[in-house]
Amino acid sequence: MAVMNVSVLVKGVQFDRRMSVFIGDLEVSRSITAEPLGTSVKYSFERDLTPLALAVRTNNELSVYLENVVDRTYTGIFYVTVSLLFYTGGAVPASPPSAILPWYSPGVLSRYFNITGGAVLSASSALAGFPPNTVRARFDLLMSLHAADEFYQFNYPDSATFQPEGGPFRELVLQIDGIFAGSVFPAPVFYTGAVHPLMWSPLVGNGNFHIPVYSFDLSPFAALLSDGSSHTFTVAIPKAVLNSNWYFTGSVHLWTDAGVASTAGPAPTVTGGDLVTPITETATGESGTNGVFGTTAARDYTITGTVTTAAGAVETVVTGSLAFDATVTSASNQWVQVWRQNILSAITVTRSVPGDTATVASMTVDQFIFPLFMNQTRLDAAGSVYFLTNNTFNFYQPMDASPSAATQTYLHNERIAGFKETYTAAGALRSRTIYSNHMYELDSTTGGGCYLRKVVAQPPPAGIQSDMVSTVC
Repeated sequence: MAVMNVSVLVKGVQFDRRMSVFIGDLEVSRSITAEPLGTSVKYSFERDLTPLALAVRTNNELSVYLENVVDRTYTGIFYVTVSLLFYTGGAVPASPPSAILPWYSPGVLSRYFNITGGAVLSASSALAGFPPNTVRARFDLLMSLHAADEFYQFNYPDSATFQPEGGPFRELVLQIDGIFAGSVFPAPVFYTGAVHPLMWSPLVGNGNFHIPVYSFDLSPFAALLSDGSSHTFTVAIPKAVLNSNWYFTGSVHLWTDAGVASTAGPAPTVTGGDLVTPITETATGESGTNGVFGTTAARDYTITGTVTTAAGAVETVVTGSLAFDATVTSASNQWVQVWRQNILSAITVTRSVPGDTATVASMTVDQFIFPLFMNQTRLDAAGSVYFLTNNTFNFYQPMDASPSAATQTYLHNERIAGFKETYTAAGALRSRTIYSNHMYELDSTTGGGCYLRKVVAQPPPAGIQSDMVSTVC
């Protein structure tokens, strides 16, 4: 086992910054730094690197990439300490990968691919070195949005003629040698400088210290990847706004069959693999800057592939069902705005003997639901401003389970934060109230136990108000 600890200290005035940790060319962590809020801030977080043990064992180079600007205004300098703690015993992955291939932009200091909206909407790079006896594969994508797309979830759709902003819907499409290999509707992350920086201190928003990783099961491509050739991996963004920056890297995890020297099989078949998902935008009751504006999108796809193994042929079917629905309501000439958004994703992976529908070797279902609510009200020019955000992640994961003996893990990660401020007629701050609640619940339906934690906090100097931990959900 290996656990990485990252400690950060920054003093002075500084924005939130993007930070990545690499082992060799493999990005193992991406985070958004906390803002010092005037004096200083010190924080730390951990990352379990046990699933990446192969990369840890075979690389002795560790590097940190953190862009920063220091001048007379922004005086904060980041002091970062990274340490690795190794355990000689304990749990190990049941089936670790045989190889991990980093996917990154060669010759770039940050190693990031950068997709800039309005100019380049895809990035590609060829990978080589795939084991000839690959039977299973997975692609992990690390991605964060910046510049004009940092707060894309609040964009008005182009149907709002008074304020077209490119809309709140975004999609990532993965291709291998030009063949559709999966899609994701990413969930937005509220960085530590979003909406109001005091809302994220001392509790940062979901995903800030662990930018989400999106995984694609590439097992239908196992035979293709085993053919001894290099293969081009492409990430495309069908829609992004001008001057946005999407930074991402990835990695391919490969499992082999020691019982055969090489594997083979036909090219995968794909349905629903169009590059662009149709978007429907609506505008109801638009009058001036008032109205209700909606955006919906959906994608259903199936990828099927077969590979020969020592035990015979194995067929893998990956089925994806994605849905997006968002509305923004504007009233009183945008002095009252309400955003509602839901992202639904269900990816099912079934492995079986070709033609034998009665025998399912394994089935995994990976689901997540992301509801977002935000209400902003401005009473008058010298009155009050209200911001309310409600961010919720729900993951349901039956992992490697047959339909008759499902193993289910449930994760509920909810963040509620908001503030109220009152100003004088001259614009001076009169009063401020800020609150922040975080609930994290991890539960297993097969005796794996439960972990529940609820934290209530206020900005410094008040800090943590209550911190409750329970093993009963």
